[in-house]
Amino acid sequence: LQLKVNDLNVPGSPEMAANRDRDHSSARRSLILRHRLAGGEIRTVEVYSGLMDLDGRHLLFSSVHDITERQAAETALSDSRNRFQSLFEHMGEGVALHDLVFDAADRPINYVIRAVNSNYEVMTGLKAEAVVGKTAEIAYGVAEPPYLKEYAEVALTGEAIRFEIYFPPLNRHFSISAAPWGERGFATLFTDITALKHHHKQLEWLAHYDGLTQLPNRALLADRMRQTLTQTDRNRKLLAIGYLDLDGFKAVNDVLGHEAGDELLIEVANRLRDSVRGSDTVARLGGDEFALLLAELDSVADCERTLARLLTLIAAPYRLAEQAAAISASIGVTLYPLDRSEPDELLRHADQAMYVAKQSGRNRYHLFDPEHDRRTRAHREALTRIALALQQGEFRLYYQPKVDMRQGIVIGAEALIRWQHPEHGLVPPGEFLPLVEDDGELAVAIGDWVLAEAVRQMGHWALQGLQLPVSVNIAARHLQHPEFISRLVALLETMPDLQPSQLELEIL
Repeated sequence: LQLKVNDLNVPGSPEMAANRDRDHSSARRSLILRHRLAGGEIRTVEVYSGLMDLDGRHLLFSSVHDITERQAAETALSDSRNRFQSLFEHMGEGVALHDLVFDAADRPINYVIRAVNSNYEVMTGLKAEAVVGKTAEIAYGVAEPPYLKEYAEVALTGEAIRFEIYFPPLNRHFSISAAPWGERGFATLFTDITALKHHHKQLEWLAHYDGLTQLPNRALLADRMRQTLTQTDRNRKLLAIGYLDLDGFKAVNDVLGHEAGDELLIEVANRLRDSVRGSDTVARLGGDEFALLLAELDSVADCERTLARLLTLIAAPYRLAEQAAAISASIGVTLYPLDRSEPDELLRHADQAMYVAKQSGRNRYHLFDPEHDRRTRAHREALTRIALALQQGEFRLYYQPKVDMRQGIVIGAEALIRWQHPEHGLVPPGEFLPLVEDDGELAVAIGDWVLAEAVRQMGHWALQGLQLPVSVNIAARHLQHPEFISRLVALLETMPDLQPSQLELEIL
């Protein structure tokens, strides 16, 4: 072949030419060239050359190795390293790389910090030269390597983890993600979450405390009540659930202004908070209403002494806006387990008792009576059922004849109401009419039904030629109703064949 070397080699980059010149100047016999194959493909080759004598001729022999793939791999590796180093240094998180340390039994006993980025130094306050190459307990100044068990599991199983820590030296909170790195090492990424923690803490506080008085709000009160009820069941003592409303607060607020009103609420809250025990709770429900949980009471008398002390405390004079102010409080209380209701109902019972205290003259407390409430509730439920019976047509009128025994003839009848109960059968009036005596609206409704049914029956008899006087019992409350006469007249006009004088009214 009569080809020159330059016919085989492709002019390289300035860097390759400089490398070639350097090889020559250093007496090296190796070159890296771009080589053109017979088919025209360009490859990168490494050429090792030397001189030899052959038959009196001075010849140059060369050994050529194709290093295209190797060079591409080295370039890719170098690029990867550069990208990793750039990412490592410029990540927003602090990053540290570690190798596990094992004992003779191949058990992880420590780890060494191999590298850290600049954000690690900023976040932890530790310089790279102070920690790189050091074992964990030395780098962090602690007795044992922090989280060794968790980190070893990450390095050996390949499963990443994430957790949060508090770092006392800097008074900072960090989120740490740990992932496997190398053969038996791990990498940690630090994110400063101190601001987020403070924000969450503030939100949690706002969700559970009153912004004005700093007392627990309704949400926290409900949680405290559930806990205290459980404790009361365990210690077999009494728990007082109190509902407190200020007497005269509106007048102070109107005269001295809202700022003075807020100042008064804060002072009331402070007095209440300072006067109860650590096991007790004072909460603000809103406006000038507060709730009390007085736990571990030995007796009702113990509760009453505490309530009397609180009333005296609140009634003491206040100094607001350079003016004297005076208020008092009305407190309603129910006692658990004497009142074994649900938490929400317990607070409602205390509210009902507070209303009684306020109606009774204010500046006093009133204890809720569970048995009286049970009777009241049963009475209310009974009235509801009676009203439903009227609506569903369950009442009946029975007619008791009036007989002239001397003449042996029927001279009239008395209309008597009965309740045809779907479950209890025929119920006499003595079991349900006394319940409606104090309910004017229901009593009048039942009385109107009795009159209408009696008049309807009398009209039916009249069409059959039977003119029979009927007497109907009328409650005094019904007779005194303003529309009694007009309704009765309208009812009688619906039965023109009926003699109105045959309807007799017996006033109860």
